[in-house]
Amino acid sequence: MPDLKERYRYKSTHRRYLLHKGYLNMAETFTISGFSVIYQCHGVPTSVVNYGPHIKTLKSVIEDLTQGVVAIEGQHGEGKAGLASVVCSEIPNTHLIDGRKSKAISRYRQAELISLVDPSIIYVLNECHLKAGDELTSNVEQHVRAGGVVITFVQVGDDVTLSSDLTLARMSLTRERLSLNGE
Repeated sequence: MPDLKERYRYKSTHRRYLLHKGYLNMAETFTISGFSVIYQCHGVPTSVVNYGPHIKTLKSVIEDLTQGVVAIEGQHGEGKAGLASVVCSEIPNTHLIDGRKSKAISRYRQAELISLVDPSIIYVLNECHLKAGDELTSNVEQHVRAGGVVITFVQVGDDVTLSSDLTLARMSLTRERLSLNGE
């Protein structure tokens, strides 16, 4: 069996290979500073994105919506997790449920977190697929019917399937802008 030093050398070499081939996201971690997100790779800052205009656009959509679901679609690496964190730090009364950490938070636990319906809370779901018949989806629908708002960040629009009687605003995300689909 290889010693600890040899295993670490293999892991770090393998990781660099995956980064080089594009299998791992370069922006592994990030720090929130106001409306800005500082993306870091191995502790070294790689880029800073100001999400101020994104938040302004999102706030106006939420005000117009009053109740419903806002589905924000963005490709891998466009900053969904960063924007979700900024939303939770800059918009009052929000609660983040991060599906990327699904190993730690099961789908059942995610659904349980929303089952405590308080329409004043804006739930922010990152990478949580909403499919008809799913317990998480039915709790989201119940929250919206009670007058609440849910913001969900997904890679493709097909990840969000809701009852036809609910209001659904679809938006597109790039690091440069957030826009309503059709604009």
